[in-house]
Amino acid sequence: ENNEEDLRQSIDKAKSKILDLAIRGKLVPQDSNDEPASELLKRLGVSPDNCPCEDLPFELPNSWCWTILKDVSYQIGTRENQILSKDVQQKGLIPVVSQSAQIIDGYCNEINRKVSDIPVILFGDHTRVVKFIDFEFVVGADGTKLLKSRISEKYLYYWTKVAAESIRNRGYARHYSLLKQEIIPLPPLAEQQRQSHLPAKVVRMGRNDDHAVLSRRILFPGIFLRAQHRARNRRQAKQGYPVHLIVLSITGCSTVP
Repeated sequence: ENNEEDLRQSIDKAKSKILDLAIRGKLVPQDSNDEPASELLKRLGVSPDNCPCEDLPFELPNSWCWTILKDVSYQIGTRENQILSKDVQQKGLIPVVSQSAQIIDGYCNEINRKVSDIPVILFGDHTRVVKFIDFEFVVGADGTKLLKSRISEKYLYYWTKVAAESIRNRGYARHYSLLKQEIIPLPPLAEQQRQSHLPAKVVRMGRNDDHAVLSRRILFPGIFLRAQHRARNRRQAKQGYPVHLIVLSITGCSTVP
């Protein structure tokens, strides 16, 4: 059980690291032929100089720029799309999605309440849970923010996952006001699309896999066996699995900053 927990913790760290690499422009090679992200913002009617932050957290590649959430997304959904938690059923015509950790909480038959403008990014205002929903659904209870992206949906989803982990945890208080203050490193649209496949693999991995399957799919041959051997020593077991090797096995990036 300790081995399994160590592995899952290392995989979670690897997920966070790879998503962080993606939004820093370090996951895929830069292409000088890409149209700069500033041109994308102009087509959206947004000034590339609209970002209010002066103390930028890191340096971007030349073709990238900084932006804010309200300039590249908008909210949809109203209370007309919601049902109460007590009305969620085990069977029904339409899935019910909330801010809980599960993708689907249950079902209902209230077709008139469904959200059909998909895909959407769901942000849990209380829980900071982030989901990418690409099927029609009804919102379960309160506390969800539904975002429609004006850029690559998957890129904004990956950024939201990273940002949600970094904002201050207020417990069960609301967090969307903090998310809106975060600034977004925006790559050219072509790079947003190139990036999409690797983070998607990362987000999916470990969702339903057992210990043995995770080891076979993700780790280099022999890493799991060596980690098991080290785990016999209690002090070494606390060090966990080699996250940088998990990252390398998935991305091919031999240097992880």
